[in-house]
Amino acid sequence: MPVNTGSINVGKFDIKYQIEGTGEPVIVIDSAIYYPRTFSQRLRDHLRLVFIDHRGFAQPSNSLESSDYTLDAVLDDIEHIRKRLNLPRVIIIGHSGHGYMALEYAKKYPDAVSHVVLLAMSPDSSPRSFETADRSFQESVCPGRKELLAKNLAENFQQSDINPSQAFITRVLKFSPMIWYDENFDATDLWKDVKVNPEIMDYLWG
Repeated sequence: MPVNTGSINVGKFDIKYQIEGTGEPVIVIDSAIYYPRTFSQRLRDHLRLVFIDHRGFAQPSNSLESSDYTLDAVLDDIEHIRKRLNLPRVIIIGHSGHGYMALEYAKKYPDAVSHVVLLAMSPDSSPRSFETADRSFQESVCPGRKELLAKNLAENFQQSDINPSQAFITRVLKFSPMIWYDENFDATDLWKDVKVNPEIMDYLWG
């Protein structure tokens, strides 16, 4: 099945995209490299999947200002890309923290969206929600999985100090016991060649 890749310039950023499949158009927010590796190939038989970066995965051409970090800027990027790619009303998919972006995009540009699909996200990103998720994990999983997570996180903080530009990816990899069905799954290959803009990612994820 043919794959169409490219980038669209939005101000200081070149936003990458990757398009696969045929059918109703779907925008998937996050990394145009990571997410194509995680979505079932069977979806390409029914949907035209448009995987796009957001600014947290795009390298700026020059120094950043506070206005470059805002959620509104990210939402406007999505709309700009939708128009440049001549997409009609789309299904928009957001996974985890990107679900909030999908919701806010649909609120800001309701005429551009037919459906919103939210995957594996909490009701909000408040401390209470994180505390509830942690408590549920501690109360419901086997001791071996909890021990592996604790070991991974202890290593994570050391590695983040060594390579802060990769701290986001390192932390996600170390959370494998909480993320994947197989707590020993190594997702390193899924993140190969993914670049993270730490300033924007830190802002968007608090």
